[in-house]
Amino acid sequence: MGIINDVLDFSKIETGKIDIIPSEYSLSVLLNDIVVMIQGRAENKGLELRVEVDDNIPDALYGDEIRVKQVIINLMTNAVKYTEEGWLALKVGMKAVSHYLDDDNLVLIASVSDSGMGIKEEERDKLFKEFERLDRQKTKNIEGTGLGLSITAQLVTLMDGKITVNSVYGEGSVFTVEIPQRIVKYDPIGDYKRRFEVLSEKEKQEQESRLENVSFEWERVFVVDDNEMNLDVIVSLLEMLGITVEKAGGGREAIERLDKEQYDLILTDDMMPEIGGKQVMLHIHENENSTSHDTPIVVLTANAIAGAREEYIALGFDDYLTKPIDIDLLQKILIKFLK
Repeated sequence: MGIINDVLDFSKIETGKIDIIPSEYSLSVLLNDIVVMIQGRAENKGLELRVEVDDNIPDALYGDEIRVKQVIINLMTNAVKYTEEGWLALKVGMKAVSHYLDDDNLVLIASVSDSGMGIKEEERDKLFKEFERLDRQKTKNIEGTGLGLSITAQLVTLMDGKITVNSVYGEGSVFTVEIPQRIVKYDPIGDYKRRFEVLSEKEKQEQESRLENVSFEWERVFVVDDNEMNLDVIVSLLEMLGITVEKAGGGREAIERLDKEQYDLILTDDMMPEIGGKQVMLHIHENENSTSHDTPIVVLTANAIAGAREEYIALGFDDYLTKPIDIDLLQKILIKFLK
């Protein structure tokens, strides 16, 4: 999936189809998402993860949260991938003055460093070129397309930023990105390390509470997907949670059954041949005689771009769940719509 996503992102950039979509976001939440994602990977390799955040950075910023997160995750994933022992670190700071924007702005500076293999001086020129793998003898067992850094550099450029690298071969590397962002509020992020610990503990307690207090026994869910493997995965996850599941391999079969049979929730893929998820949803909502007329319908889709959820809900879906399915997000959907 990672390799496919790299190729798709690269293709979109090459054809000018990736847009920078700014919105208000919380820097602390963005950093939490990144740290949680990278922490497990680092621990699996026995690496120490260090995080240092300037206490004075405003927490409420305006920019393309998804692309900022993608850039930092790409750099940190690379740091884990090319470091066999030691540590990796994320340092986040800012410049208070910028020529990019007006007065209410800053330049967000994120540096990712590691104690990994480093980069040879003669290979620096190939660093941000597409489909290039450096030091092939040492990296032949490491998965990847050679697109990650090319995509990262191009995304940074699209956000009017810049990326630099310093490296000593055999000792490690430091990648630094500078990305201009507007300030929504000047309230500082404060002690990020303590903030992260509090939020992590709160999320852990909420998750344990959800699992202790929720039972889906006797609930019936109908799942629609034309991909047999996707169907098997979602059905297995639902059955693990004690749910009775019925399924259909296409929109036409789904409509025939949903018009006659009652379920507590419908999960449907969007992109299917002949009759897609949107057509299934519209048919059920427009047909008052359908047994499923008032049943909640959640769309399953690989479309994870900014604004996708709002677009699907505006069309008439009750909610949105991205593929591949995250079991925690699936549980939240089930809690929301089932008894």
